[in-house]
Amino acid sequence: MSQNLQGSIRLYGCGGLGVNIVSYFEPCAGQALEGHAVAHPCYVDTSRSNIDPGLSDERIFIMDAMDGSGKVRRENHEEISKNIRTIIQTHQPQDFNVVVFSASGGSGSVIGPLIMSELLTRGLPVVGIVVGSDESTITANNTIGTLKSLEAIAQKTGQPVVISYEQNQHGVKRSDVDAACHHVIGALSLLSSRRNREMDTKDIANWVQFHRTTSVKPRMALLDVYRNNKDVENIVAPISIASLYADPDAPTIQVTPEYHCAGYPRDNVAGFEVMHYVITIDAVANIGRTIQQRIVELDQQRNSRVRVDPLVNDHDVVGDDGMVF
Repeated sequence: MSQNLQGSIRLYGCGGLGVNIVSYFEPCAGQALEGHAVAHPCYVDTSRSNIDPGLSDERIFIMDAMDGSGKVRRENHEEISKNIRTIIQTHQPQDFNVVVFSASGGSGSVIGPLIMSELLTRGLPVVGIVVGSDESTITANNTIGTLKSLEAIAQKTGQPVVISYEQNQHGVKRSDVDAACHHVIGALSLLSSRRNREMDTKDIANWVQFHRTTSVKPRMALLDVYRNNKDVENIVAPISIASLYADPDAPTIQVTPEYHCAGYPRDNVAGFEVMHYVITIDAVANIGRTIQQRIVELDQQRNSRVRVDPLVNDHDVVGDDGMVF
C-alpha cells in the first residue's frame, strides 16, 4: 500500500496527561498501519519531568523559560501564549488533528485550548481529548475554567470546539480513563485514514465543523464514539454523525441527525464492524452543573472545618531564628 494514499493525523500531547496519553501511540509513529491514518505524535509541555527519556527529541517541544505550572493555570499563560504559533510551525498540522490535555492541571489546560484555538482560527479540522477532575477544589475549579475557556474559544473563533470528555474521579480507575482516550484517538485515526470509500476529507470537515451544514451555531460540543447502532438510536437530537461500516449492506442507524456522512473501509481492520462518531451539545450543560455542584460541596467541607489555633501565640517569645524557649 502506498503511504501517499494514507491520511495523516497529528497528535498534540499537551502537559503531563496529554504526554502520557499520546505516548501510547509512539510505537506506530510515522507508520502506515492498515486502515489507519499515519500518526504524527508530538509532546508539548512546560517541564521535562513528564517526558519519557525514550521519546524522540524531534517530537518534543519544551518551553524552557518555565518549569511547570503547579496546577495554577494563569502561572505561565502569557509565556505559553507567545509560543503557540512556534509550536504549530515546528509540529505542522496534518489532515486531521487531535489535541490531548487535562482540564484540571496547570500547563496542559492552557497549552491545549490555545493550540485548538490557533488551529480553529486557521479553519483546520481538530478534536480535543479532554480529561477533567473533581478530586480537589483546585482541580475542579481548573476543570470548569478550562471548559469555559473552550466555550469562549468557539465564540471567539466562530468555529465549533468539539471535544471527547472524560473525568478522573473517585471510584474510576485512571487506567480506564486512559483506555477510553486511546479508543477515541484510534477511532479518529480510522475516520481520517483516507481509506474509506464514499468519505473524503470534505465530508469529515463538514462533520466536525458542523456549523457549515447544520442550524447549530459554533459552540463547544461533545464527541462520543459508539461501536453499535443501538446506543446511537437512544441519543436525543444528535447534531452531526459520521459512520463507518465494514459491510455496505449492514443495517444503518435509525436516527436522523442534521448532518450524516458514511464510509466503508477499504482495508481489513481486525475486529471492526461499525463505528459511529456522534456530536451532541445537550450534555455540555450537565457536565458544567455537576462540576459546579462538586465545587459547592468542597467549599462547604472547607467552611465546616473546626478552627484550630496555632501552637505559637502572643505570649510566646520567638527569636530571630524562629526558636522558642
